[in-house]
Amino acid sequence: MRKRKRILSLVLALVMLLCLNVPAPVFAEESDYGYLVLSSQEMYNWLSMQRGSAIRPQNLWQAEHCINDFYPAEWVLAESKESVFWQIVALTDSLVNGKASDLEKARAIYDWVSQNIAYDYVAYEYMTSGAAIYDEDEEKDMRVDQAVDAFYTFYNRRGVCDGYSHLTWLMLTIAEIPGAFISGTDHQRGMLHGWNAAYAGGRWILFDATWSKWDIAPDYHDAGTIQITDGSFCRSLSCSEGAVWYWIIQGYPCPAVVNIPDGVIEIGTESFLNCTGMTSVTIPDGVREIGIRAFEGCTNLTSVTIPASVTMIREDAFKDCTNLSGITFLGSMPTIEDDAFSGTAWLGGQGDFAINGSILVKYNGSDSEVVIPGGVTAIADSAFESNYTINRVVIPEGVTAIGEDAFGYCRNLSEVVIPASVTTIGWDAFADTPWQENQGDYPVVNGILLKYQGADVGSVVVPNGVWAIADGAFYNGSNTRSITIPASVTWIGWDIFGHSYLAEVNFGGTREQWDAVYIVGEGGGTNWKFRDETTVIHYNYPYVGF
Repeated sequence: MRKRKRILSLVLALVMLLCLNVPAPVFAEESDYGYLVLSSQEMYNWLSMQRGSAIRPQNLWQAEHCINDFYPAEWVLAESKESVFWQIVALTDSLVNGKASDLEKARAIYDWVSQNIAYDYVAYEYMTSGAAIYDEDEEKDMRVDQAVDAFYTFYNRRGVCDGYSHLTWLMLTIAEIPGAFISGTDHQRGMLHGWNAAYAGGRWILFDATWSKWDIAPDYHDAGTIQITDGSFCRSLSCSEGAVWYWIIQGYPCPAVVNIPDGVIEIGTESFLNCTGMTSVTIPDGVREIGIRAFEGCTNLTSVTIPASVTMIREDAFKDCTNLSGITFLGSMPTIEDDAFSGTAWLGGQGDFAINGSILVKYNGSDSEVVIPGGVTAIADSAFESNYTINRVVIPEGVTAIGEDAFGYCRNLSEVVIPASVTTIGWDAFADTPWQENQGDYPVVNGILLKYQGADVGSVVVPNGVWAIADGAFYNGSNTRSITIPASVTWIGWDIFGHSYLAEVNFGGTREQWDAVYIVGEGGGTNWKFRDETTVIHYNYPYVGF
């Protein structure tokens, strides 16, 4: 789970916001960048139908979470971020003071940004060359993060196009002018670019503060996605069509009855976080995923029906929904991550074993010896995590999957009975337990290598007969340069060599067999990507091992 958490923040930064009033479907074409891109005219036609309203942010939290979606996690400069926010507010107020119309106000904001922010060519070079990623240089990485952030762009008086556009969008909203952040490509370079629009004088004005272009034609750029300020939340016509990311801004009421529209495929991170006014929600069939903290703190939500299409409920999704006592799953049980239902009335009323369908979601008991009931087919992520009482567990025949951290950090768990039916074991399922530590350098269960526990040596050899290597099995093996994998392996988990620097992989089978090995996140063996792209793969390697 912990590695997945690290990448989620990066992935989610790319998922744009989609309003609950879903616009009519728009035809789009596949771009070279791997997502759906609207034509500039389609974008403008949709934008022209929007009027919106801009609610002035009253604090830093509101400004960050609605306007500046790509802000860095850390603020490292001497001056506080809160102070910088109020400086932007004061500047904006001074710029629009005395202006008679929104058009004049918007032009004053555009003029200031375009004339006072310098283009950060150093950050641009780091971005386009990939130096911040491949060099693993924190200073370069921070320079890139700052260049796209509204607050840093203002503070440093430099940024790239996203920095210009996010700052402009924030200032427009402070001035209570409906604004938009638009992302697409520019015609001259064919590169990804960001610019703005403002609703003023009865129409949407398109402009590009980066290159000092005001009132540009709709087709001046090739548009891709758009975010606008509208009421108490931000929304967009998005490349990830069908995602809901509905920020409930502090200080504004959230709806009591929420009907998520048909066509939505994902309820994004913190979509309805702390929406205490919500009493009911309808999730339509077609939604595949309920995101991290999506409904956390919705204390007046009493029941929810999960459609059959949902395959993933992310961590903390319904955490602390204290009155949530009724949960109905219409299809087979989805994957349920850490603490998805922690603090709910439903979980508290299930007795020792909280079971939905055939999934053991959480163990609530305090016994030292636990026999999991028959009929359970899967143990959810973190079901027993950090339970210090349990020392022996019996998993019944029929269980096929044990989730991430399922028994992780159960520091007194010394005996585990695992049936032959188990074919999937998640990341750190038995991490830091006496049972796993006593399994030797290579703990193997039903042909699955859980974790390499030996000395971090230069060369490691996977035991013969292993058919699967679990997620993160060699993670953080910084000294490991070589690995020998037997031909018996047909499945390799996610990020097994994270924070490792392999020079060679020696495979005991043929090239054709390696091609058929399934690697999570990569597909076939030949697509396996390594950190430095110099790792050599040897086939038909003479196997000398266990």
